[in-house]
Amino acid sequence: MKNLPDMLEEMSRTDSAEEFQQLREILEPEIVRGHDPILLWRMGQVYRHRKIWQDADRILHEAIKWGPSMPEPYRDLGLLYIHRDDLPWEVSLGRARDVLEKGMRVEKISNEPSAITHALLGRVLESLSNPERAEAELRKALEIDPHYEEAQYNLAMLLDDSRRKEKLKLLEQSITEDPNYFVALRDLGFELVKAKRLTEAEDYLNRALGLDAEDVSLRWYLGQLKWMQQDIPSAELHFRKAVSLDPGNSESHRLLGRFYQYNDRIEDANRELFSAIELNPSDEGSISAYLKFLGEFEDRAFAASLYSAAKQTTLLPQQCLVELESRAFPQ
Repeated sequence: MKNLPDMLEEMSRTDSAEEFQQLREILEPEIVRGHDPILLWRMGQVYRHRKIWQDADRILHEAIKWGPSMPEPYRDLGLLYIHRDDLPWEVSLGRARDVLEKGMRVEKISNEPSAITHALLGRVLESLSNPERAEAELRKALEIDPHYEEAQYNLAMLLDDSRRKEKLKLLEQSITEDPNYFVALRDLGFELVKAKRLTEAEDYLNRALGLDAEDVSLRWYLGQLKWMQQDIPSAELHFRKAVSLDPGNSESHRLLGRFYQYNDRIEDANRELFSAIELNPSDEGSISAYLKFLGEFEDRAFAASLYSAAKQTTLLPQQCLVELESRAFPQ
């Protein structure tokens, strides 16, 4: 029989669900009985990668129980809670924050601070609407490891436009560390679009496109770039591609509708902007965009005809239509 670490490695690599289950049935009882925190941590990590959330949670807690001074299980448990989709997000992120803070106390005692732990905690705190503390944690991560590209990227995305110079520098640094860092290439490209540095923006966005042509946000940014360059056919291609990649994304329909509106394709704009509401009737952003569109027509009878055409085949509840109509055409 192979030793437990080798079998764990085999279990982590297999693509066969049947083989995975067979190995799991052999390994888990042995590892749980053995109380070895390293093996428990590795098994919990394997379960986390496989999105076996509850069992990963259980095994990683066992690793912490038998190896409380070992920092790795705290980080993996934090990652587990960041990605769990079977709990309310605020509950899961609250647990991630708590376990990562415990992990940092362990690292402090052992005098082995980890840039990864600080960066993960920064991400969690940002999601929990604590941007000041999030920024502090990300800066601590970069004090420990100035070349940590994920911390550079996450800190950059935390900064608003009043600190754009530092934001651009951080994104550039993250790409220097990893030239194929997709989200950094994509988001630096968009920041340059906003700054109207279009030639540079195009370079970064095209590099991102070469890495992932199926990313919806990238298609939005390329559409806006091409629109600003007055390449209208290419802009439409990217906006339409975003819709086709994720037809249920209301933001894609809003952007395409706005594009059509400003290029005098009124019926197309009407269809796309109304579609955004149909996808999410409670989204005030989509409602406001459609009301703004209708409100720009001085000919209110024409605006009413557009609304009438849009609602003909809609599945929106009658109450939604009544409320929408009362806001679009107040008496």
